Amino acid sequence: MQFRTAIFNTTLLLISLPRLVVCFLQNVFCPTVYVFWFLLFQPIHWINSNIFWDLEGKVFDAYLKIVSSWLDYAGHTVYECGDDISKFSYDESIVMINHQTPNDIGTMMRALQGKNCQFRRSCWIMDWVFQFFNFGWVSKGHGDFFLMQAPDANRFGKILNFNPEESRLEQPALLEKNIISNFCERKRKWILLFPEGGLLRKRRSGSQRYAKKNGFPILQHVALPRIGAIQTIINTLGVCYHDVDYNLNNWNGETNAADLNAPSGKLKWVVDVTIGYTRPSSILEYLLGYTGPTQTVVLYRVYSAEELISKTAQNEIEKSQHLQSWLHSRFAEKEELLSYFYAFNNFPKLKTFSPQCTTIHVSGLNNKILYSIQCLVALQILLIYYFVLWAVF
Repeated sequence: MQFRTAIFNTTLLLISLPRLVVCFLQNVFCPTVYVFWFLLFQPIHWINSNIFWDLEGKVFDAYLKIVSSWLDYAGHTVYECGDDISKFSYDESIVMINHQTPNDIGTMMRALQGKNCQFRRSCWIMDWVFQFFNFGWVSKGHGDFFLMQAPDANRFGKILNFNPEESRLEQPALLEKNIISNFCERKRKWILLFPEGGLLRKRRSGSQRYAKKNGFPILQHVALPRIGAIQTIINTLGVCYHDVDYNLNNWNGETNAADLNAPSGKLKWVVDVTIGYTRPSSILEYLLGYTGPTQTVVLYRVYSAEELISKTAQNEIEKSQHLQSWLHSRFAEKEELLSYFYAFNNFPKLKTFSPQCTTIHVSGLNNKILYSIQCLVALQILLIYYFVLWAVF
């Protein structure tokens, strides 16, 4: 029986090889085109940086459209439920996502497509190692931050000849610098990160040991979040205190902008994202879809950034304890939500949501725009190829 299953899966994989080739070529050529335009636009940056970053954002958004299309070609479907986050796309926000598999990044790219061109106004905080991948070139140009954690520091410290402890301790200062130079100066709006600090399968056992030792809840579907990056973001940007009563269900980001008198640049919202997969799959299965299509549900919950701050805290320790307690509460709720999801393949309707809240299908990509982008990428690759040949010979 196992032999037949292996033969069947191998046959499906072979049938999906053309899609694998297409994904591979796009994964190689699209970053190359991004870097080409990034360098070509540099004279504009010297004249007017706002125009440069607007152009860079359009190229970046086109690149992510191609990456997002991989899920559609594989037959997968992404659904959304919870709060309507498109109303907050023009406000400074932290977007925190549970991290189960590498598929989470592709899922978020697909889910956020079409939300007021949100990606060009966003920054990611991701693992330090990713900067050495080809998509790391794109992320680095866009201004994302690569956070070095203790495992990375210990693993690569001897190889690259740096002190692991010093590198780990200087991360908050580097993140602060990145936020000021890339998030603030480029007028970005969202910072996306995985508070667990890595994939669930790598963090779960350590998280459970830490929870037992310190009396925290033992979590199975998520790991306890780390507060370092979020604390640095709060310290750097500050938090907007709303001067008026607000109703999330009636909020309009374009007109309200988190209070008309709110200072620009300060954090206004926390968008809590919980991803649930109806069937677990590897990254190869997810990209190629040779084991069949899957459905993924993304749940959004929006909180005021005020909740991250304790108004009664007397010192930094109490502020950190409040933030840790708040994050732990959110992830304990994620644990309950995911337990329900894995039992019923959908998230429960929470009382905090509006009565109209339903699970909706993420809108499809515009194929005309997508095919146009792919044709332009192919044309540009040919032009780059002939330019290199002309320069060399």
